[in-house]
Amino acid sequence: MRFASMAARCLGPLAALAVASCSSYSDYVADARADYRAGAYGASDEKLSELVDDEDSYQHFYLLERGVVRLALQDAKRSEKMFARAQERMDEIGPSTALDWMGAMFLDDTSLANPGADYEQVLVRAMLALANLMGDGRDARAYANAILRKQLELRDAFGTGGVEGQSNPKLNTKLVGFGSYLQGIMAEEEAMKRTEARAFFEEVRKNEPHYAGVEDDLARVTDGQYASPGNGVVYVLALTGLGPSRVEGDEPVSSTALLLAQAVWQILRDRAVLPNLTAIKIPVLRFERGNPECVDVRVNGDSTGFTQTVTDVEEIAQAEFDAMKDWIIARAIMRRFFKIGVTEASKEIVNQNRDPLIDIGISVLGMVWTGTEITDTRSWSFLPARFQTKRLELPEGVHELELRAVRGGNAGGAPQRIRVRVLAGQNTYVLALTPTTSGGPPPLSSRPVDEPSALTNASENTP
Repeated sequence: MRFASMAARCLGPLAALAVASCSSYSDYVADARADYRAGAYGASDEKLSELVDDEDSYQHFYLLERGVVRLALQDAKRSEKMFARAQERMDEIGPSTALDWMGAMFLDDTSLANPGADYEQVLVRAMLALANLMGDGRDARAYANAILRKQLELRDAFGTGGVEGQSNPKLNTKLVGFGSYLQGIMAEEEAMKRTEARAFFEEVRKNEPHYAGVEDDLARVTDGQYASPGNGVVYVLALTGLGPSRVEGDEPVSSTALLLAQAVWQILRDRAVLPNLTAIKIPVLRFERGNPECVDVRVNGDSTGFTQTVTDVEEIAQAEFDAMKDWIIARAIMRRFFKIGVTEASKEIVNQNRDPLIDIGISVLGMVWTGTEITDTRSWSFLPARFQTKRLELPEGVHELELRAVRGGNAGGAPQRIRVRVLAGQNTYVLALTPTTSGGPPPLSSRPVDEPSALTNASENTP
């Protein structure tokens, strides 16, 4: 039997390879993440730079992490380049289909090219748009337009792999409205595009119903005015908290997951007998505890209120995980069954004389092969937990903004300050990273007043 012959040839080297342990992705970035949380952005960037050089298979994840850190270092141009390189690699790998998900049965998922979770592939475009807005802003509209388009593309690409009776699980994921929001505020700045802006804000209302500010946005583009004569608008775009990372976890095997594994195995091998498993290890989401909830915004010393969440990354990630969990578990079951099958077939081929020691030896190798699987925990762990906004209408001139992280309704931590220039009838964008309740680096602006080099030096001393 060809399957058994292949099993006999492969079991030895594969088991030996499995014994060679490997650190998880979270282990690789742990030090850089700790530096980032502590405000040591230069040290974090240096560690990530070394990882990009050393770990080619994980490079796009390290570029994603480093792109966030470069924003903290006031280097929006380089940040955009890193996000663009990461996005290019993610697109090269391409979306995972249902049958792709059943690959890597010889080893584990770390042997596969991983383009990132869908929400990561989508939100890299949001980060590209924001980084570009801090520069010339020429490509920001295109990046923002690609956010929702990419998510719909990923939904359609998955399908069901020919599994009869199964609908596309990605139809149950949550759509991201932040791209529509960015397009709306950019369109509103131009008087001839207010109708277009309204359409974008309608998309935001549909996809991000918790964002209460959209009603004011819609009212303004429908019956109101952009700003009073002599005033301009400042949009504080706050990236608060740290988004979810992936860690190894035990998940119970649902009947749905078992049926999915049986169906796909039947397609692949024309067999449908699977082991009876009650729990299996898969990558699960770990959420950061103690994230700031929002940002308190003060202008020239006066409070203007808190930022509001447009897109909640934790909510999107959880919805995606819930929708795909049965498929993830089914994939792990398939891999377990394949290895059991290879082990048993190897016994038949190698141990013709029924020597119990040989039988035991092959069983041990099979157990080692299965037991030393590495859970694929690659994820964009520096991705913010929330994409938030605050609209400020201000007189033309120079204004000082002070931002403070808010948790439990109270503003605390170190203030994040920036001076911005406001032009009548035009938008000014301020991008603030507030990863912890201690605060974050000085914000960036599309119309800065202070020299970037001065702010870069200050960011190294921010708690």
